[in-house]
Amino acid sequence: MELDLNPAWPMLAIFGGPSAGAPRLFVQNPNSGGDALPVTSMKDFFAIYLRTTPRVTAVPFEGRASVTDMPGPVPREWWRRDWRALARSWGPAGNERLTTSVGLVLLVLLAFEALTTLSLRSYLPVHIFVGILLLAPIALKLASTGWRFLRYYTANKAYRREGPPRLLLRLLAPLLIASTLSLFGSGVAMIVVGHGGGPLLTLHAASFGVWGVLIAIHILAYLARVLPVGTADWRRRTAPTVAGARSRRGALWGVLIAGVIIAVATYPAQQAWMSHRRTQDHAARSARAAAATPRR
Repeated sequence: MELDLNPAWPMLAIFGGPSAGAPRLFVQNPNSGGDALPVTSMKDFFAIYLRTTPRVTAVPFEGRASVTDMPGPVPREWWRRDWRALARSWGPAGNERLTTSVGLVLLVLLAFEALTTLSLRSYLPVHIFVGILLLAPIALKLASTGWRFLRYYTANKAYRREGPPRLLLRLLAPLLIASTLSLFGSGVAMIVVGHGGGPLLTLHAASFGVWGVLIAIHILAYLARVLPVGTADWRRRTAPTVAGARSRRGALWGVLIAGVIIAVATYPAQQAWMSHRRTQDHAARSARAAAATPRR
């Protein structure tokens, strides 16, 4: 534990592994950048705690440290925290890494989903399945951005110091969220209702048109940052390392697995909708053919 009169210095770090060389920032200081740990040439006033079971030791060390998950055994009670406490411990940097990593996954899945629209008659079953799979990752993306929004506008110092997004993106964000909810909500509603078209299909198509323009602007604005930041938790050597990498990787894997489970579980409903759609299309073609046949 680092103690100091300077408000930017106090923090609590945990050290584990061989020679206590694997530090982890356990309590972040909102007045600091979040990636600085005690360095003997820079700081003093340490309180050092030794825990013998499991073996975790906190000691000063030379050189600049990085923040990472402690590889050794950790007392179970330390991790009995709710998701709000975990998100607060990540800080803005951890929130950004979660947002960009799930954004990178969504970029790949949404690109594949958009390709299926080029020939919906052939790829409609795939389009529906991937659309259902996307629900869980989209929920995580909305949750992570919503958390940042909440922390910023409730005057959290660390998030306020990071600053808001650009003005244009802030203005477009409500429209992007609304069109996303409308697009995927209408798609799910069609599966639940069970019929193949009508007002829900019209709303789905209109939402896709609006959403497509907004998501293109969103991707162009953030793509250059998403590629390096979104992969940071998955690379072995990343500086600075931000606490909570394992939790963020687990959250991303969790929503992907949840998405697959939901898509598989609803597959019979998807097939029922497809069957109803084919019946409607066949009836419409028969009606057109009958209308085009000349009467004697």
